[in-house]
Amino acid sequence: MSGRRGRRVPAGRELADHLIERINDLRLENPYPGKVVGRISQYSEILGGYIRSYAFQYEDDASYFQGSIFFESPADDKGIATVEATFIILDEEHEEGEAGRIVGQNVYDSTAGFYGYRDSIANIYLTAYCSKIDRWVIAYERFDSYFDDVIPGCPPFYENESGSRVSQFWIDTIRQIIESLSCIHGEGVVHGRMYSSKSYVVDSNMTLKLVNIGRYSRSGVSTSHGDITGFFDYLCSQSSLGVSSSQEWVGFEYLYRSEEAMNNRSSWENALLDHPILLRPPAKLVCYMDIHGWTSRLNMRMRLNFANALYCKMPSYLELIQRGEREGLWDFIDKDCNLCVDMAGRIFMDKIYIDIIYFVRHFADHGRDYGEDWNAECIHDKIWTLFPGYMSMAYSVREVNYRDSNQANAAWNRLFSSSNLQRLNRRALPY
Repeated sequence: MSGRRGRRVPAGRELADHLIERINDLRLENPYPGKVVGRISQYSEILGGYIRSYAFQYEDDASYFQGSIFFESPADDKGIATVEATFIILDEEHEEGEAGRIVGQNVYDSTAGFYGYRDSIANIYLTAYCSKIDRWVIAYERFDSYFDDVIPGCPPFYENESGSRVSQFWIDTIRQIIESLSCIHGEGVVHGRMYSSKSYVVDSNMTLKLVNIGRYSRSGVSTSHGDITGFFDYLCSQSSLGVSSSQEWVGFEYLYRSEEAMNNRSSWENALLDHPILLRPPAKLVCYMDIHGWTSRLNMRMRLNFANALYCKMPSYLELIQRGEREGLWDFIDKDCNLCVDMAGRIFMDKIYIDIIYFVRHFADHGRDYGEDWNAECIHDKIWTLFPGYMSMAYSVREVNYRDSNQANAAWNRLFSSSNLQRLNRRALPY
């Protein structure tokens, strides 16, 4: 009996590997109109298998591209599973060739460790060299757009015209980014370009996520404080939001730009999260009382320094009194409010900067005694109308000093030396 010998058929695991390889080859051989296709062999802990290929829709004028990743999944009977992904091309001058590989690997290493972190850091799937476009690419879990594109449809930044209260959407957004930065900084990772609109994306559920972590980070140049200020600079650059238009933001900005406060690894996150601008009115009033308690524990010298620091940031209060246009705290108060008349007459004299803090504390404490209409929102709004942004700045001035300490620090000393304080008779300042 004679005849040609048939092709050997692999068995067992060898057969499975053969079929997987053949299926993958067929995928790559199939036409993808308008798509860029690449083949790699890279294990992904996030996907739980070896990535075999990827494909994405490429357009010359786009900054990100939708596509898919094909990977060998032990959990999939068919051998090859597919996951949707969004691709970003490393297309800047310093990201060509070997430099692109280094940047891509740095982004991958800087991001992969935060897989699943509160959904606020985009999961990264791969970094690979794509020969079809002669560039390195990064693949993230699918996102729908950059945050910039959806901001016009977001709620207003301030929920009232006075700018005294930030809307809940933006409070949640800011807190989410602060917590994410605290997480990556805690692992020694710096984002490097938080001021860029290309650092923020949203998925189909409108969940905000960070991307490009580590892509622009430069040793000895990029800092964690730079990430913090970069994020807030990004928010302020959105002209439609009017972020920096409120006196409440002025105090907050002084805090997040303070190197003393923001370089303290153990406290910078809480210092920002506990700022009045990120609290709802009931919590704001509790914060005001805490500021009063801290002030009352200061010794005489430090209370003078605290008042001097407040003067340096808000000189208008003392200047009005010195020009004779106001007569102490009394003239700042709405005399039609029985509570204000009663409290100002009993407690306060002419030490304006400390007096305001004491007044606010008692106003917040006893306001509810003056009728059911005086809820937390009402009390907060009346305080803000009297002293717009004052407690925001008082909180921040406190935080740039060593907390609960009677030791002066460099931040306050710089305020004193850079202001007109040296030309004043310090005995005329409040304590």
